[in-house]
Amino acid sequence: MYESEQVLAARRRIKAFLDVKEWPYDIEDNGEFRLYQGSTFVSAEVKQWGQFTLVIIRAPISLGIKTMNEKVYRYMLEKNYSLIVGKLAYSRTQNAIYYENAILGDDLDPEELYGALESAALTADNYDDPISALTGGRRAID
Repeated sequence: MYESEQVLAARRRIKAFLDVKEWPYDIEDNGEFRLYQGSTFVSAEVKQWGQFTLVIIRAPISLGIKTMNEKVYRYMLEKNYSLIVGKLAYSRTQNAIYYENAILGDDLDPEELYGALESAALTADNYDDPISALTGGRRAID
């Protein structure tokens, strides 16, 4: 699969930032970074977006969902309203709920990356118990 030099450069920047911070991480076959926090993990994936790159930050909240109903949707909508950045998102194809955020990757600085990763980890860790209880799903660590 072809990946632009912009995507590869953003990945190198992310790797360098994580190495300086000495955060343990894995790199998946698709180039996605995976960091572990509490009862969840956070992934950072670089994608081309027109002339820019985006770093998609994602943390699973509830996996293997058994029930997706009005109560769950209402809970997610209410929580999304109070989130300052990012969103709770349902993936029908993966049968899962994630916390997601995106930041520009071209001029990424370390503090911006660290803040986005920490925010995703804390948000997912905060919501995985109540949302998994509502959906009958499991947390990433389970």
